[in-house]
Amino acid sequence: MIVERRKFYGLNGVIQEDRERFKHIPLLEFSKEVMNSFSLASTKIRDKDDLEKAVADIYCKWTAGYGYYGDVINVSCFIADDHCYLQVNYIARLAFPKPNMASDLVPIVIDNRGYAFLIAITRKYNPGKGGLALIGGFRSVIKNRMETSVEAAMREASEEAVGLDLEYIVNCHDGIYSNITPQNSQAILVLGLRHEIVGGIWQQVVNLEWLGTYRTAPDRDESYITRQRVDITDAYVLPIRVDRLLTKAEIATWFRPGDDAETVEIIRIDDGYEPAFVFNHHSVIFKEAWKKIANEVAVLYM
Repeated sequence: MIVERRKFYGLNGVIQEDRERFKHIPLLEFSKEVMNSFSLASTKIRDKDDLEKAVADIYCKWTAGYGYYGDVINVSCFIADDHCYLQVNYIARLAFPKPNMASDLVPIVIDNRGYAFLIAITRKYNPGKGGLALIGGFRSVIKNRMETSVEAAMREASEEAVGLDLEYIVNCHDGIYSNITPQNSQAILVLGLRHEIVGGIWQQVVNLEWLGTYRTAPDRDESYITRQRVDITDAYVLPIRVDRLLTKAEIATWFRPGDDAETVEIIRIDDGYEPAFVFNHHSVIFKEAWKKIANEVAVLYM
């Protein structure tokens, strides 16, 4: 007879003692490999420590690959011959962490006079419907992992300001490809709706410069954030240099709105100018982006 079913939570092959943070995360998929490999494997269990050790051993030997944000191991315990026996029901990958994490991007076009133009959007939907906002959004789940913040920023750019296409450059050394991180955020930019700017496909290698991680709702009660969701965003500034004179009207022809964007806005910026963003944290991020790039704008073409 079945005595009980137990769930254990693991991360990177190690059973976790702090299980509360895993309990409400959705499951991505069950592991068929575990069912095939361990469904007939029974182990004598004498006490709680034996049970956890047996589960840990099985989890550690799982060759299917661990979930990016953890796994749940479901087992049943049977009584026979005065011993408990362990049966693995499944191991499932966890789909994504409970906190919602976002990325924001501050693209700034700089012409050969040192004039700077911000590419922003107005929002199509609530919250903030109709208001001015930075390009950005929540990080998505890709198969069994969540996007990096850089990947999300680049994806959101092409979705919300169609014509602002970024493809990251993956470095390869001895056959090993490096992951994208805030310190490794070089990309190829292809600019313009039909890629016909300045006579043909126009592209350049650019750097997404990490500004930092920001709270999106600093006025919320900390216990609410811990209990419900952690609203944080990684922000990047993207300098786009064009070696000729530009106008707002011309830059506006390079893009069209998509996804959550109602319109794409081209805003001429200089020292002291603060766009009226609908979200407070976008104002904070913009100020940091301008600090980072203002000196470059002032001296770039002197």
